[in-house]
Amino acid sequence: EVFAFLNNADEPDLDVPGEEDLRRRDTIQAGIEAIEARLEEEFPPFEERRTWEVLDPSQYAASGGSVLAKLEDHSLLAIGENPATVTYEMEVALGPGEVDSFRMEALVEKRLDMRGPGRAGNGNFVLSEFAVILSATEGAEAAALSFSSAIADVSQTGFPASAAIDGNPRTGWAVDNGSGDLRRDLTATFQLQHPILLGSGATARVVLKQAWGNQHTLGKFRLLAGKVTREHLHPELPLAEQRALHLREKLAEWEAKVAPEARRWTLLDPESFTSELGATLTELEDRSILASGDRPNRDRYRVEFPSPLETITAIKLETLPHESLPDNGPGRGDVMGKGDFMISDLRLYANGALGAVTLELVNASEAPFDPDHGVEKAIDGVADTGWKIMKGGGIPHTAVFGIKEPRPLEAGSKLSLVITQWFLHQSTLGRFRVWVTADPAPVKAIDLRPDVEAALVVAPAERTPEQLAAIKMHFLSISPDLSEQHSRIAALRAQIPVFPTTLVMQERATLRKTHVHVRGEFLRKGIEVEPGVPAVLHPLPKEKARNRLTFAEWLVDEDNPLVGRVVMNRLWQAYFGRGFVYTAEDFGIQGEPPSHPELLDWLATEFAMRKWSLKEMHRLVVTSATYRQSSRATPELLARDPANILLARGPRFRVESEMVRDIALTSSGLLNPKIGGPSVFPPQPEGVMEVAYGGAKWPASAGGDRYRRALYTHLKRTALYPGLTVFDMPPPDTVCTRRTRANTPLQSLTILNDKVYVEAARALARRVLAEGPEETEGRIRFAFRAILTREPLPREVDRLKSFQEARVAEFTANPEAALQLAALTADANRPDAEACALAAWTATCRVILNLDEAITKE
Repeated sequence: EVFAFLNNADEPDLDVPGEEDLRRRDTIQAGIEAIEARLEEEFPPFEERRTWEVLDPSQYAASGGSVLAKLEDHSLLAIGENPATVTYEMEVALGPGEVDSFRMEALVEKRLDMRGPGRAGNGNFVLSEFAVILSATEGAEAAALSFSSAIADVSQTGFPASAAIDGNPRTGWAVDNGSGDLRRDLTATFQLQHPILLGSGATARVVLKQAWGNQHTLGKFRLLAGKVTREHLHPELPLAEQRALHLREKLAEWEAKVAPEARRWTLLDPESFTSELGATLTELEDRSILASGDRPNRDRYRVEFPSPLETITAIKLETLPHESLPDNGPGRGDVMGKGDFMISDLRLYANGALGAVTLELVNASEAPFDPDHGVEKAIDGVADTGWKIMKGGGIPHTAVFGIKEPRPLEAGSKLSLVITQWFLHQSTLGRFRVWVTADPAPVKAIDLRPDVEAALVVAPAERTPEQLAAIKMHFLSISPDLSEQHSRIAALRAQIPVFPTTLVMQERATLRKTHVHVRGEFLRKGIEVEPGVPAVLHPLPKEKARNRLTFAEWLVDEDNPLVGRVVMNRLWQAYFGRGFVYTAEDFGIQGEPPSHPELLDWLATEFAMRKWSLKEMHRLVVTSATYRQSSRATPELLARDPANILLARGPRFRVESEMVRDIALTSSGLLNPKIGGPSVFPPQPEGVMEVAYGGAKWPASAGGDRYRRALYTHLKRTALYPGLTVFDMPPPDTVCTRRTRANTPLQSLTILNDKVYVEAARALARRVLAEGPEETEGRIRFAFRAILTREPLPREVDRLKSFQEARVAEFTANPEAALQLAALTADANRPDAEACALAAWTATCRVILNLDEAITKE
């Protein structure tokens, strides 16, 4: 019943942009609008043609034992060894002219094991990086060319051609699209960011890096350069008239191709709509339906519309973005990809006076089309397949389904659309609307806005000025003649800042159902319960609504001492290693009674009297005589009170796992005190992520993020950070109010050898040499104070001095070991003694960090 209070709150994300974020967004948006406003006047006055020049490699080489052989058609065939990874390099001559792109053809070859185009076991390959280094004239300095985009006729899911120019060698273009047969020629085209005008003598070095591994290398390929020529079709006219005439001609060509596929669509007005599993559906002004509120893993929407047509030949489902959805939608998914959805089944019924009639859906089509989306699977009758959009990105999608047997509908009939979304991970539709048409088949989805498609079905002479403008602006937004402007717009959109968000909580208008979970299993629902509090405690006010505000007021009511007791018990536990009630997780009759009940009650009442200020209570505890006692234990005290329950001495216990790491970073000077921000990935032993679900990666953070507080370490539930778990950090997916505390040899080995602590010791050694005194004893005291915050005893100085001198002798005899521990490279200009000194002091600091006292609160 208590959980029912908390179960009735939604947690929408709230954007919290800064002034600089808003200013930058507005500036970028103004830049985009300025480019769009000039599209018509910048339309080229000439016809641009591209021809593909086959490049003839004059020199070529491969790494890793592989060999490249040139064939008669100027293609290259990889023979010999097939290493796990490989890099191909070719020198080619480029003829004079303007080049705006390069192309790579991956070709089939009967001499390859799988007949190509790749040398992997299934004929696949992964092109990690495609690079071109140009020498514009003979003897000129070479420079790498920048690419703006890449496209391929076939790409494997997750391996688009654009990944070959993203600068990341762990991604790339691959071609296994699931067809099962890769024995066909494939092409990838790489568009230059800016065209280059070449004279004679230009050469280029082309580098094809294939770093994915597992012998996913190219078998046979050919390189081509895209040459651009321009022809003014009407040179006798003024330039502005040439532009206008060329635009009209190109627009007419495009319209002649697209208009025959356009259909007259009628937007349906939803009359009723429900979510089977608790989402809130709302009709917007444009007749679209927006889902909000609960985000169930699965759902089924039922929407009913009056039928505006006597006969229906096809139905169109338009999925739309919305600012309330993850990544603007159009889906509600936030696990597999932000804004994703999957429709596993779609059914349409006509409900008339004689009952419901199923209108069987056929001939599924989608725009924009992607074979990986599988739009046809929304009507295949299989529950675990469907039309899926992964990573929505705020892009609208349209699916059109034909009616197998169109029939006249009864007067007053209503259409009922059932959208089943039976995938997991909340991959449900976020916003959508529905259209129907009576136009004859075939009807298929086309990538046009509804207003543009509606304008195209109108005879040109009958179009309104608004319709003519809509058609022209749409054409200008997609015309390949304006590709440079489109690239500039895309580059600006990529720079629009993503606002930071925060979670807020708001009370739901309707009460969410809360159930008892049988045996604690969340999939086994028991009886339904309403918000309430345990009967053994003081009751809720009868006159107030049972919501979170009332519950909060009940918690801090003067008749409720539990909140103050529990919070003060945990605060005492944090400072003294154990609370008044040792079983901090259980204040009931099965827990231990408090050791000092009067003191616990006094602190609880003080907490309330001081307006629930934790800051006040922290100050009260740390300035108390009890806390400021020495933690030194005499034999008598140990015999009488070994666990210090009676508080006759100050606390002494090993600090929590996060503090162990932070102590090392703080004493070394490495700690980055930055507050907030995303999780970081400090270094950890190799192989840890191999056990993680989904094959997750651990890209070790660099710079300041490498040394953030342990609080910010990324937590992977199936492969926790070992530097924390070894010091008893509990699993983050379980509630833990009282951590266990164990001392093991593995903890000592971790502080001695883990990369984090070695780096901390090395940084502290640099501080010792740079900031400490010249003599060895003074430097030992400096390091001791930095870590233990006290002066060392004479015998401690003597032992550490002997250790340090022994390490100097050891590293003098083995300079390579000194360089390795000091993280230095060999340098003839640096004396060997410098590396030996840094390594010796690093070893000494590791010893001090490894002392029990270094990680013990006392």
